[in-house]
This record gives sequence, C-alpha cells and structure tokens, in this order.
Amino acid sequence: MGGSLGSPVSPMLLFSEDRIRVAILLSAGLRPLGWLPEADPVNFLPRMKIPTLMVTGKYDTLLPVELAQQPLFRKLGTATKDKRHVILPTGHGVQGPEVRNQLAGEVLDWLDRYLGRL
Repeated sequence: MGGSLGSPVSPMLLFSEDRIRVAILLSAGLRPLGWLPEADPVNFLPRMKIPTLMVTGKYDTLLPVELAQQPLFRKLGTATKDKRHVILPTGHGVQGPEVRNQLAGEVLDWLDRYLGRL
C-alpha cells in the first residue's frame, strides 16, 4: 500500500516483485516531476499486472481526477476486472476522519477479495 508520492513510485517495485499479490494506491496520480526515463512511473504502469485498488479524493488539488488520477488508472496494465478506482468526497488526504470508514471498507473488501480471509 502506497500513498501520495508512494503511489507513482510503487509500479517500479510492484511489476517485478512476485511475492506481492495485490496493490492499494492511496491519493494516487501522475504528476510530471522530471523523472529520468528509467525511473518514470509512466514506463512501469503498463507492466504492473497485479490486482490494484486506487482510492483518491474528488477534490484533490495536488492530483486532480481528470489530469492526474484517471491517466494513472488508465495506464495500469492490470486487467479491467482486477482494478478499481474509488473516488471519495475529500481532498488529497483520503485517510481523514470524514472518509476513514469508507476507506477502511474499500481496502478490507479488496484484500478479502484477492487475499481471502485469514
């Protein structure tokens, strides 16, 4: 699970690590940061195939829905049936008290679906 800057960095790690079976990206989106091509998340997203839940904020001004969130989600190499984008009624901080229960429900449902109950 990665949040904010951890979300775009995660594809570099997740596409090549067989031990990780599911991904959860919080407050995720693409933002030009002057990455070198060998480290640019855009080049790794199509290679990321594991089930991925992306939870973002509708009012996120750092990573707006249309400009940053949706492009990241579309570029994921994960099969359509195994990826989900949830947009909560909040800003960049999707872990805030006003949406904490929604976030927890989405994350736990996703983990139950792909990892099963312990």
